[in-house]
Amino acid sequence: ATLSAPSRLTAESHSDNELPPEFQYFRHGDGDARIISATLADDVGNCVEHYQMGETLHLQLEVEYHKPLAEHIIGMHIRDARGTDVIVLNTYQEKTELPAVHAGERLRFTIACPIDIKPGWYSISATVAYGQHQMQWMDWVDCLLVFRIVDPRPDRLVFGVHYPSGIEISCSSCTTARAA
Repeated sequence: ATLSAPSRLTAESHSDNELPPEFQYFRHGDGDARIISATLADDVGNCVEHYQMGETLHLQLEVEYHKPLAEHIIGMHIRDARGTDVIVLNTYQEKTELPAVHAGERLRFTIACPIDIKPGWYSISATVAYGQHQMQWMDWVDCLLVFRIVDPRPDRLVFGVHYPSGIEISCSSCTTARAA
């Protein structure tokens, strides 16, 4: 089984009739492993098409391996509508050890990460690679899924990543008063 291009969302599925921009689906790799299913879910496992800022994105991938491998990594890219990588992570960088696999074996992965980025449309690209330092992929699917981030506070303007706490801003004078 293989994935087809992601289905486009329709205006009927969104009350504001905003459609996602066209994201270009593209797949490459040598085929020694294939991503055979992908879904986005909320904290309780329900499939979703959008997240509110501050929620946790759960990308669920099912991967089928076509040859035995002692090492492999799974990765995810979240890109904005302009194609800019906003979040990029993989199992190697997150220090997640994966088991060796046999030909014909299927594994299910869930990547969970907080999604505190500005509202808008985003795509997810998913990858299966031999390792962190080899630039060779078994499967890479650009624009595998398209989703939307919404802000629960419509009065707020977010420019990039939102840091909800821990930032302090202070102001003090840096000039001395002149004597009259």
